[in-house]
Amino acid sequence: MKIKDAVHYGDQLAPLASALDWDNSGLLVGDPEEELTGILTALDATLPVVMEAEAKGRNLIVTHHPVIFHPQKRFTAGSVPFEAARRGISILSLHTCYDMAPQGVNQILAETLGLENIRPLLLEKRINWKKLVTYVPRDQAEQLYEALSRAGCGDGGDYSGVCFFTQGQGRFRPMEGSHPVIGAVGRTEQVEEVRLETAFPPHLEARVVEALRQNHPYEKPVWDIWTLENFGEEHWIGCVGELPEPLSPEAFARLIRERLRIAPRYNPGGEPIHQVGLCGGSGGELMAEAMEAHGWKYQAFVTAEVKHHQFMEAQQLGVTLYDASHYATEVVSIPWLTRRLAQGLGSGIPVSMAEAYQGQILD
Repeated sequence: MKIKDAVHYGDQLAPLASALDWDNSGLLVGDPEEELTGILTALDATLPVVMEAEAKGRNLIVTHHPVIFHPQKRFTAGSVPFEAARRGISILSLHTCYDMAPQGVNQILAETLGLENIRPLLLEKRINWKKLVTYVPRDQAEQLYEALSRAGCGDGGDYSGVCFFTQGQGRFRPMEGSHPVIGAVGRTEQVEEVRLETAFPPHLEARVVEALRQNHPYEKPVWDIWTLENFGEEHWIGCVGELPEPLSPEAFARLIRERLRIAPRYNPGGEPIHQVGLCGGSGGELMAEAMEAHGWKYQAFVTAEVKHHQFMEAQQLGVTLYDASHYATEVVSIPWLTRRLAQGLGSGIPVSMAEAYQGQILD
């Protein structure tokens, strides 16, 4: 197994194409063709995490926060990317794509706080799919269909291998210099063909075209690709859910302290709390935006790095706003990511959370 196989599986858990435009998710350090020896997971790649990976013989670190975020002018000794590269350690960062994954940061935070009836909070990004149309001899249609399916065509989540076949007749006349698979130079040929139509996410276009080229029998296959206006993927950020029983703002603060192991800052609102909105990390700006966009009526909102004006805004809206720290609201998602990587990559690849990072949970 190679590094790129782990990256591909991480992409399945948290699709990299869903990352926000300002983000920097993906394989940020390393060689995707290297053999994978093992994985450490952490919220951040720090120097102690890099040293631990080296000591344990793990050559891939999977983090939530990007190890490289802003454009860099230099990489020098002592910096995390430099030290990781020098030791042959790759770093895969799953940032906003993991925030918005169906079982990502916010879903796990909501479950950790005991919320029920959990739904997405705010529509953040929509990606329209593309449609492929090509023509292939009937006898080779199944082979091409299987290859395109493996490349990611027709996989809509609840269904896979979605494709439409139309029977028809193709005609062509090979000219001098051609090397036809079917027919002869200078003679018009009639072939029973299939018009094959299927859809795929836009980030897979290069892979889909390569699969078509490699598995189409014609010397010069023809295809069309265009963007669908009415079908795509919606990516939501944050979550909203209900407490099993209403709690006072003070009682919910105690629940947060118990579940996240940190005492939150908050403005005590006047209403008992039943519905709760949340966004792990810095998400205070989403509190009012989500209420306006989707009509939520939550009495509390949990996030981190809350600014003074956001507390004032919460007071005006009648919402108890909790600042439970960037670290505590996101680190709860790393054990799930660790388990899923271990399950997906199999018992031959050691996967564990970095011990060098676990002690940073604050009491």
